[in-house]
Amino acid sequence: MLAIIQHNFTGIDGLTVSQRPQPHLTAEGVLIAMETLPVVPSDWHKETNPHATAEQAAQLPRVIGIGGVGTIIAVGQHRDQ
Repeated sequence: MLAIIQHNFTGIDGLTVSQRPQPHLTAEGVLIAMETLPVVPSDWHKETNPHATAEQAAQLPRVIGIGGVGTIIAVGQHRDQ
C-alpha cells in the first residue's frame, strides 16, 4: 500500500510517500482500499497544536491520513458484516 509518512513537524516538507505492507486484518478491524486520501486539516492540526502531540501522534515517523474515500475489502470477525 502507498502511505503518507510524517517524519517531523515542519509541515509539508516533512512528508513523504512510501510503499508499506498491507496491514493485518484484526478481529475488530476493517480493511479499506483507498481511492483518495487527502492530507486534511486534522492532520495538520496535530502538527501545530502542542497539546495534540502528547498522544501517539508525537511518535515519528507515522502514517497520516484520517479522511478519505474507498471500498471496504475485508471486515474482521467481530464486526457486523
